[in-house]
Amino acid sequence: MASDIAPSPKRIMAFFKYCQEEFSNAGFRISFPQNTDKTKTYKWRYLVGFAKKIDEWELSDRAAKMLISAMVRWAKKNDQLKKGLSLLASDQILEIGHAAIQGKLAGNNRTLDTVIEDMRFIKGKDPMHRSDPRALPAIVRWHMRDQISDVYLAISKKCRASMRELDKAERSMLPSGKDLIRLRQELFSGDVKMKHKIKLMMDDDWDGGC
Repeated sequence: MASDIAPSPKRIMAFFKYCQEEFSNAGFRISFPQNTDKTKTYKWRYLVGFAKKIDEWELSDRAAKMLISAMVRWAKKNDQLKKGLSLLASDQILEIGHAAIQGKLAGNNRTLDTVIEDMRFIKGKDPMHRSDPRALPAIVRWHMRDQISDVYLAISKKCRASMRELDKAERSMLPSGKDLIRLRQELFSGDVKMKHKIKLMMDDDWDGGC
């Protein structure tokens, strides 16, 4: 439901500064005209309308920044950066950004579900168990059978410790250390909330960084 409360000037300027940063990173400069009351400009109106849309969609300001990033990426790809903040008034472009956010949130939910399933599977099991001295350790067999995910290998203290005990041939059957580090970075880059949720769930087994 849309809010009847007008967005505060402080919040509007926070959105402007983030837009300014994103456009600058894309190679385009935006600013308010000098010697003019910024609140009387079209740019200000675009920002106010954007803030109201965020409230209507019941999105957090963090999600709003994700939407702005998606909008600027779209604008750069389609040679539309020159439209500047007027892009904020385009329902079509905002819908594109909103869809991108929803896709990311859906991906986060899938990651959480994966971690929960892996936690349940590995509970009480020994990743280094071998049915006989010549057999592959359990952690390798689990991964080969898709019973444990790359995500869990990347963030589980028990799994990472077990991987360090593998011989060279066995270790080569699992994702490399560099791949697991990159996966952790991709998963949690800029997503503190999801990282915190997973950290709380895994408790002592968490090994995905602070």
